[in-house]
Amino acid sequence: MDEDDPYERCWRWPLPSTRHDGRQVVKNRYVYRIIWLAVFGEPVPPVVHHTCEHEWCINPKHMEAMPSQSEHMKAHGAGGDWGQSDKTHCPKGHPYDEENTYIYVRKDGRKERWCRTCRHENYLRRKERKR
Repeated sequence: MDEDDPYERCWRWPLPSTRHDGRQVVKNRYVYRIIWLAVFGEPVPPVVHHTCEHEWCINPKHMEAMPSQSEHMKAHGAGGDWGQSDKTHCPKGHPYDEENTYIYVRKDGRKERWCRTCRHENYLRRKERKR
């Protein structure tokens, strides 16, 4: 990438930021989505990935359509469970083994692992507070 070429560099919206993450909003629409519409036409994809990794960038050469948010997260290197399945112990150090692990299936079908020991300790604390 030639940094001297203005079409290769990141472009920043010249007006003050209206969001905490630096993305610009005009009439309740993100500027990068307005730019997408002006350059590429309809439809604006539900997820736009900034290949430069700068969410504030409005250079259309740095934008690509993503089919889903999960694909977008993979493009950022954050796959499916964000590494949760690699963990062998809960945050308090109890093992995620067959005996101590409760598998919870959410309404959307995704599964979560819960530590039975921690859940039991939380139950006892709640019970004690109610007394």
